[in-house]
Amino acid sequence: NLPTSDLVAPINRAMLPGYAQKAAHLPTLASGYREVQGLVALIVAPAGFGIAAVAHLMVPVVLGPNWLDAIPVITLLSFFGMLLGLKTNNHYVYLALGMPRMASVVGAAPSGGGSDLGCRRGGGGRMCRCGGYIHTH
Repeated sequence: NLPTSDLVAPINRAMLPGYAQKAAHLPTLASGYREVQGLVALIVAPAGFGIAAVAHLMVPVVLGPNWLDAIPVITLLSFFGMLLGLKTNNHYVYLALGMPRMASVVGAAPSGGGSDLGCRRGGGGRMCRCGGYIHTH
C-alpha cells in the first residue's frame, strides 16, 4: 500500500479543506475532484505498474532468495494498492459533503472485484490468503 499510504494520503488530507469550501457548489467540487483524481492517478498508476513489473527483480534483492514464492503475491498486491489509491479520494469528498456514512460505506467496500483469482486458478496457499486480504480491504 505504499502508493496509497505514503504518496496519496498527504494529497487527500490537504484537499479536504478545499473540498469543504466547494461543497456548496457541486460543479466546482466535481471539477476539483477530477483534477485531484487525475493527479492521484499520475502517482498511483506508475507506482503500481512499476512494482508489478519489477517484482521478480525486487523480491530477491529486498526480501532474499527464500521469498521467491512471494513474487506473484507482490504483483497482485501492487495492482490492489493502485486500485485502493484511486479509491481513497472519494472518502474525502463524501466527508466534505457532510455524508460520513457514505464515506464509511465507500471505505469498507472491497476494491478487488476478482480478488479470489488465485484460489480460482488453483494457486492455493499464499495466493488464497492474498485474495482474502484484498477481499477484506
